[in-house]
Amino acid sequence: MPIGIIGERAKSILHQLSAEKSLSEQINALLSADLRRYSQQQYVCEQLHMSRSTLYRKLKAEQTSFSELLDKVRKKKAQRGIENNLTVEQQCQQLCFHDSSSLYKAYRRWSISP
Repeated sequence: MPIGIIGERAKSILHQLSAEKSLSEQINALLSADLRRYSQQQYVCEQLHMSRSTLYRKLKAEQTSFSELLDKVRKKKAQRGIENNLTVEQQCQQLCFHDSSSLYKAYRRWSISP
């Protein structure tokens, strides 16, 4: 999918959720729709029109953090990738890990094996 289409899809999902969902659910939707773009907190802040400190404070009020939400989405996508027989290299790209050792550490943390 071209990046423009994915961005529009993410905006559409965010618009639908913003009136009725918690901030963590909105962020989860963004991460699920386009992990490559929204794995960096600054892009989530831009999309939600809030500063990093506001995002941090609101997520803390929901008893979570951006890194926890990112980790949950990555875990779910990793499990799907394993089911679909993706290689470790493909998983690294899909999950926005810089190298395979970071991915293997995450696998151990999640108690899953490739």
